[in-house]
Amino acid sequence: FQSGNIVTKRTCHQGYVTFVPGSSWIGASDAAHVDGYVSKLGNTAFVFPVGDPTILRTLSISAPTNASTQLGVAWFSGSPSTVIDPTDGVVHNTNLLGPGLTAVSPVGFWDWVPFIGSNVNGLTVTVSIPDVSTFSSAANLRLVGWNGLAWIDLSGSSKATGNTNGSTLTGTIPAISTISAIAIGTYNPITDLAVTKVVDKPLPVVGSNVIFTVVATNNGPNAGTGVTVTDLLGAGYTYISSTASSGTS
Repeated sequence: FQSGNIVTKRTCHQGYVTFVPGSSWIGASDAAHVDGYVSKLGNTAFVFPVGDPTILRTLSISAPTNASTQLGVAWFSGSPSTVIDPTDGVVHNTNLLGPGLTAVSPVGFWDWVPFIGSNVNGLTVTVSIPDVSTFSSAANLRLVGWNGLAWIDLSGSSKATGNTNGSTLTGTIPAISTISAIAIGTYNPITDLAVTKVVDKPLPVVGSNVIFTVVATNNGPNAGTGVTVTDLLGAGYTYISSTASSGTS
């Protein structure tokens, strides 16, 4: 790449800068990249040098299985709920979320275009993200994909190097995939914790031992971590000992 962007048609039918098997590129930057669609042929790993008029927003893939695989990618700034995906011809509602996901960022998305007959299932995808520090912590960021019905989690766990501009976020295309767009989501585990406390002697004799049983229950749907339950003894009681069925006491 030299200074200046290569611009392709973004509306259907899109124009592509196509990299044939064995080809590569050097020198892409915010000032020199493809403002539009790039397609790649073959079964080698590749970094798509795509972006908008002012920003390079790369997407990289692991090596596809088949040499005949062709994949197209473009970056679109703006919410997937309002910016039309040219390949699908519709917007992708960010309120339609798969299990665990709580939001999809409005900063933008990558159009993901497997050509007919191409096998992209199981590919590892890594993207260069904008600053999303006001959207999510790095630990909760997830790469998400539109499967035709909802946005689903492609990361499965924390796979972001950060949440500032230029950080990377990684996920995997499902084995049976209808993914047509990729975006940045957040996963905030939802728990429903309940605590009960019972006593074995409601009216104890002075000087006798009393056993309090405190039970913390997580009604889900996600696992709870770092949960702390504090139970203070009432006036007139002296602490003797405690045990825990799990965790520490």
